Amino acid sequence: MDQPGMDQPGMDQPGMDQPGMDQPGMDQPGMEQPGMEQPGDRFTEADIESFAAALDRIEEIQAGIQEEANAIIAESGIEPEVFQQTAPAAQPGQVTAPDNLSPEDQEQFYATYEELMEVEMAAQDDMIEIVQNEGLDVATFNDMVVVAQQDPQLWEEIQQYR
Repeated sequence: MDQPGMDQPGMDQPGMDQPGMDQPGMDQPGMEQPGMEQPGDRFTEADIESFAAALDRIEEIQAGIQEEANAIIAESGIEPEVFQQTAPAAQPGQVTAPDNLSPEDQEQFYATYEELMEVEMAAQDDMIEIVQNEGLDVATFNDMVVVAQQDPQLWEEIQQYR
């Protein structure tokens, strides 16, 4: 995986721009000036090591979720495209089955959707537990995801622990 991420809003916005790097008075772009904190400098080596360990385990969970979701949808008998087109736009608990499904298929759609949400919620709980067991809080982990997407040096440090 090239960039870190959990399936959270805003986590899939890769960017390599570092604000302030092209401002006048900087000797060379990308060179740290005395007294200027770089985005990744606020994390300790222990944070980075914990993040890398948690990220590895979270990626395994995410792969397992995808496999489990595919199996649940396959067992439902409803075309996977129906879920791909409907579910992403829905708020949790507010999904609407497509009108072109029979009443029986709509009932199956809702049951399958609920099962998928249960799997997702359980996985979220597992990921939170992983992060906390690695000695981080979720806010710090998510912050590190964002910073690592913007700070190639931090991302390289994380990779050293993976």
